[in-house]
Amino acid sequence: MSDTPVVFVTGANRGIGFEYVRQLVDRNDQVVAGYRSEARSRDLLAMAKKRANLDAVKVDVTDQAQIENIRDIISDRFGRLDMLINNAGIQIKYDDDIDEVEPDEIVENFRVNVVGPFLTAKILHPLLAKGTNPRIINITSQMGSVEQASGNAVPYRISKAAVNMLTKNQAVAYARDGIIAVAMHPGWVRTDMGGSSAPLAPKDSVAGMLKVIDNLKEQDSGRFIGYDGRPRSY
Repeated sequence: MSDTPVVFVTGANRGIGFEYVRQLVDRNDQVVAGYRSEARSRDLLAMAKKRANLDAVKVDVTDQAQIENIRDIISDRFGRLDMLINNAGIQIKYDDDIDEVEPDEIVENFRVNVVGPFLTAKILHPLLAKGTNPRIINITSQMGSVEQASGNAVPYRISKAAVNMLTKNQAVAYARDGIIAVAMHPGWVRTDMGGSSAPLAPKDSVAGMLKVIDNLKEQDSGRFIGYDGRPRSY
């Protein structure tokens, strides 16, 4: 069996997820990239046609059957998974006052941002347990810090705080299998979600995160870490 790292990236069609795929493929990792819509994934699908070490697979991270399909694809082709990057996420009602937020908007943020990484890790856990230096990377945000809450983006902030708690619990639960789980803040990045005024380019954010990820130790599991390697406040 090849010792080339096998990585699954969710939300891989644009922004930070797409940049993860680009950099991982360029360094010759074997990448499985998840996307939801062909129309919004043209660049990813074009890359997959050119690179033998990239498979683009349609998946909704909140759909158990679709994640099980991903598990079967990875199991059949590689027999293991070395890294899961839970990047897929949404942001609803950024500027609204808390009293203007509807309950279903909070639920939808949770469904994608929290249930998605929970379900994906749960279903892929057996493959990660077979991996080499296995890691779960949950892309979170400093906006999920309870200490730094500012009153805006309430559904998103609540969901990312929950992602941080999920990460800590995954770190404890999966330690028996040697799996490291961390929550990573990518910085304020120029993406569709981050906006054009963000100071950080996706390539710099992802390069920083990969440097941190490549040097993770057992004692780092459960931590909340920035793209620059600095610890972040829960």
